[in-house]
Amino acid sequence: MRTGSIATVAALSLLGLALPVGTLSAKACAVSAPVKLQLDLAGIRTVEWRQQETDLELTGGAATTGLQLQGQACASSNDDLARLKITPRREGSTLVLQVGQPGAHAYFSVFNNHYAYQTVQLGLPASVALRIDSGSGDVALHQLAGLAVKSGSGDINAEHIHGALDVAVGSGGATAIGVSGPVTATSGSGDLIIHDVAALQVTGLGSGDLKAAAIHGLVEVQQAGSGDLQVSDTAGGFKLGHAGSSDLRLAGIGGPVQIGSLGSGDLIAEHVHGNLVVGAIGSGDITANDIAGDLIVRSQGSGEVSHHGVSGQVSIPSQH
Repeated sequence: MRTGSIATVAALSLLGLALPVGTLSAKACAVSAPVKLQLDLAGIRTVEWRQQETDLELTGGAATTGLQLQGQACASSNDDLARLKITPRREGSTLVLQVGQPGAHAYFSVFNNHYAYQTVQLGLPASVALRIDSGSGDVALHQLAGLAVKSGSGDINAEHIHGALDVAVGSGGATAIGVSGPVTATSGSGDLIIHDVAALQVTGLGSGDLKAAAIHGLVEVQQAGSGDLQVSDTAGGFKLGHAGSSDLRLAGIGGPVQIGSLGSGDLIAEHVHGNLVVGAIGSGDITANDIAGDLIVRSQGSGEVSHHGVSGQVSIPSQH
C-alpha cells in the first residue's frame, strides 16, 4: 500500500453511503456525515481501529481484497463531528485507522449533551486481523470475523462473531454473545457477560463479576479478586487458579471442576459431570450437590463443607 494513496483516501473519510439503522443509530443525531473509506492492503497483516471518547458500532461486511468502510457519522455539533475524522497511517504491517486526534479529550457526557459516534460496516480480507482500541467510548460489534478489542472505561458488546474473540476492559463492562470461536477476556472492575461461545478463558478478573452460560467447551479463570463468578450450562469442565473473596456458583458443568484456591468466598457446585477437586479454601463454605465423580478438598480453613449426591469418593480434611 502506498503512502500517497492513504493521504488521498483520508480526505474522503466522511464521504460515502449510510447503513441500515443499528444500535447506536437509534440515538440522537443532530448533525451527520456519510463515511466511506477504501484502501489497498498489500503487505498489511492487521488493521487497528483507535479511538478515544467517541462511540462505534461496527458490522462485518463481505470479504474483500482490500479495506472497505462505509456508514454514517453522527454528532451533537459540527465541532464534535470533526472529531470523527478517520486518518489512516501505516505502522509496519499494521494499518492504523485513527479516529480524531490521539490523546484529544472532548469530555463527552450525558450531562453536557455532547456525543459523537459512527455506525459503519467494514469489509476485510480473511487473512487480515482486526484490532480495536477504545478509550472511554462504547463499542458495539456485529457479524465480524475473529478480532481483539480493548477499552478503558467504555463498554464492549460483541454479537455473532465468526471466530476467536479477545476482550480486555478496565472499568467498562463487556458482553459477548454468539461467538463461534474461543473467547479470551480480562477485566478490572467491569462485569463480564458471556453466552453461547465455543470456550472461555478469563486471564484476570478484579472486582467485576463474571456471568457465563451456554459455553460449548472448557471455562478457565486464571485469577479473580473480589468479583463473583456464576458459570452454568457448559459442555466442558471448569478450572479456577485462585480467587480472593469471590463467591463461586457453578451449575450444569459438563466436565470435571478443578479449583486451585479460594479465600473467603463461598463455593456452590451443582450438577457437575465429573470430579470436583478443591486445592484449598479459607474461611468460605463449600456446598456440593449432584456430583458425578469424586469430591476432594485437600486443605480446609474455618469454613464448612456440605454435600449431597456425590457418586464417587468424598475426601475432606478432618477438622479439629
